[in-house]
Amino acid sequence: MDTSFLPILNGFKFQNRFEKNWPNRFIKILLGNSAYGLCGGMVFSALDYFLEGKSIITTSKIVDLEPDYIRHLWKRQFASMPVRNYFLLASGTFQKDSTLLTNTFNKEIPKVIESINQNLPAPIIIIRSKKLENPMDNHQILLTGYDIKGPITNFTSYDPNHPLKTTYLTVNRKSREENITQSTGEFVRGFFLNCYDNKKQFSRN
Repeated sequence: MDTSFLPILNGFKFQNRFEKNWPNRFIKILLGNSAYGLCGGMVFSALDYFLEGKSIITTSKIVDLEPDYIRHLWKRQFASMPVRNYFLLASGTFQKDSTLLTNTFNKEIPKVIESINQNLPAPIIIIRSKKLENPMDNHQILLTGYDIKGPITNFTSYDPNHPLKTTYLTVNRKSREENITQSTGEFVRGFFLNCYDNKKQFSRN
């Protein structure tokens, strides 16, 4: 089952790696000169365009983005991380691997499948870190379709870290082999469905 969201067509053409584009002084002090990501802002913005039937911008380099557009992505980033999500992330990072995986299988995947069945791509937050490990390791992607073959569920996805390609998230429910993997190689402990906050795509007023 696939939605009509095609990562190559409906996703951004640039990679999720920003530098020195801070929305305010606090963020500048917090991040310093380090590069950072706006995966949630990119996922929400791509979904904004898709749901409104609009073509996404074709800019392929971040340096070519207008400052106002980067500020827009920051706003969507903040929208993708309400207070509720910080509690969910904190809870997930302190859960045992087996508990987090079971919760993902039994609670989150059915919600993702229900969303995709309605042609609504599912934004998820991937939990990679444990306890007090780097929270920046956690990540947001957009699940756009799925294929179930026995104990294996293969999700297609748009990953802002990997533009211009369809990536895959594979769920393995085989007894004693239970895990979740990404085709891009990153580690996955579990994930939860994000609550999409609808907003019109960027426009110049």
